[in-house]
Amino acid sequence: MQELYALKDLKRIYPLLVGNLREDEELGKLYGDFFKGQCVPKSPAIAVQSVEDKLTEHMGRAGKPTVSTLTEEDVQVGNVVKAILKFQGVFLRGVASEAVDKAVQNVHELLGGPR
Repeated sequence: MQELYALKDLKRIYPLLVGNLREDEELGKLYGDFFKGQCVPKSPAIAVQSVEDKLTEHMGRAGKPTVSTLTEEDVQVGNVVKAILKFQGVFLRGVASEAVDKAVQNVHELLGGPR
């Protein structure tokens, strides 16, 4: 991801941040706050070589540089998750049906659809 972003080939990073789902007697299913609910996945401080190998393969096929400028620390799973979370996408929060509808609308607008 970082390689494509640095090359300006990655146009959008728009994570869908889903809070914990709970049941409310009056409102039905509700999504909580992604960050307050500690929903960020626990990610290990390891680099996955097979992922790096596939990236090199895909970059080469696309005619992009295949030598990474990233450090091993940059490509550790936990650091990649942190890099993605710097881009605040859309939050699934509140009444479930409304939250899903809002998320779909936000993605649709991001892709150039009518508002």
